Amino acid sequence: MKKTTFLLALLFICISSRAEEARIPYIANTPQEAYEIPQLLQQHHVKYHTLTYCNWKEYPYKPFAQFAMAYTPSAIIIAYRAKEYDIRAQYTQDQDPVFKDACMEFFIQPADDSIYYNFECNCLGYILMQAGTTTRPRDEASQAILKNIKRWTSISREQIRQAGKKATSWEVALIIPYTSFYMHHIHSLAGKNVRANVYKCGGTKQYTHYVSWSPIKTPKPNFHTPEYFGQMTFIAP
Repeated sequence: MKKTTFLLALLFICISSRAEEARIPYIANTPQEAYEIPQLLQQHHVKYHTLTYCNWKEYPYKPFAQFAMAYTPSAIIIAYRAKEYDIRAQYTQDQDPVFKDACMEFFIQPADDSIYYNFECNCLGYILMQAGTTTRPRDEASQAILKNIKRWTSISREQIRQAGKKATSWEVALIIPYTSFYMHHIHSLAGKNVRANVYKCGGTKQYTHYVSWSPIKTPKPNFHTPEYFGQMTFIAP
């Protein structure tokens, strides 16, 4: 009986910690503006994925966080949803340390090499973006690259100030053109399997959190772990 219980527990651990997989659908038209994305994804019945993994017991707080993603002839489009207590938004420039704010992040390794890109976006739509390997320092994206990433957010600084410490919902949407992958020459993702992960992080001291879509097995919080990325399959049209 004890042996059976142990085997069942081991099986549960293996199943619960395996890398996630997602199928990313194709949409034939790239939206002109990022505010169109949530409705466009709804029209095409694109699934929202929930971030469920609190990978470090020192940080048990798990806010509601979801993402939905599709790709078009010229871009990846992403919509984020989140709800958290004591929402924080201090940074108002691209390449600021927005991961300290209420933040959603998309890390992707688009080719068969060791280079991956991190797109870190706070609730106000400001982005920290880098590219390279896990070797530091990573290469920061230029302002020209960042300027071409269109963003939409559902919340303003004034709304955040008025929210205080109560639970607050917010959304952000991004249009990430293929030209953003400036260390590669990507013209299409159709039919490709790529490795990626999505994260929710930030928060004040009481609500500091590090939540991921695909699980991570490191001793301390670290999202720069391509070995733990999940798999995204971009469905050919």
